Amino acid sequence: MVNSIPPRRTTTRRLVRLRCAASAALACVASRIAPAAGAPAAPPPVVLVRASVADRARSVMPPALWLALVGAYAGTASVPLADDATADAAGCLEAGGDYLVIATFDVRSDLPGLANASDRVAGRSHLRVLACNDGRFLADRTLRLDGEPLAPAEAGTPEALASAWRAAVAAAFANAGVAVGRITRGHRLDSGGNAFHIDFLIGGVKPGAVVSDVARPNRTPRHDPISLGVVTASGASADALAAPAPDGRPAPGVGDDIEFSAPA
Repeated sequence: MVNSIPPRRTTTRRLVRLRCAASAALACVASRIAPAAGAPAAPPPVVLVRASVADRARSVMPPALWLALVGAYAGTASVPLADDATADAAGCLEAGGDYLVIATFDVRSDLPGLANASDRVAGRSHLRVLACNDGRFLADRTLRLDGEPLAPAEAGTPEALASAWRAAVAAAFANAGVAVGRITRGHRLDSGGNAFHIDFLIGGVKPGAVVSDVARPNRTPRHDPISLGVVTASGASADALAAPAPDGRPAPGVGDDIEFSAPA
């Protein structure tokens, strides 16, 4: 897989100093972040989804359920990639997408010495998240999935299968270490630098993560991604700080695309 470019040490030190300077005022930072005035907000990146289930696994994971679970991870605005489209950068761009989430599902056989109750469903998923404009994979992970036990009388019913898998799949995807979002609000700090609010379309991050501003609102990629340090995070949103940009260097702005990819 291809990971995001790590921040330089000087950038990291700046972000650390900004976090320390702002830590006493975090409560007011979030409340003072205001929407930017001027031009209408650019539309968010388009996320496409390709979700597939192995034939032998369809009795425990119906394709419609898997698509719904992957779609929940990819965001409520995500759209399934057409069956006749290729699941690659070219097919994604042709379909008007900016990112493509590709997730397969298969059953996982019990192995000697590994505890898996007979009434518990076990599976695995190969998850990939593709940035379609340049073909980079932000994530390429194989995930272990352990569903909740199924009562014999309920086994195979759509409701029971959804209940068995929902939490396990959500947790595994959340721990995959990848996030895609955009800056929706910004505010300049009195101490220097800027605070930004990020809404994530795919995944999320934890405080302390360093995310990358990779493209302007018109989807023009940045030659050198800009690092932002996450200070607070909750669900699919976060507040992050950016060090003051040197003279002549670009700075993050509202509408910019944000990416995060943890090392595998």
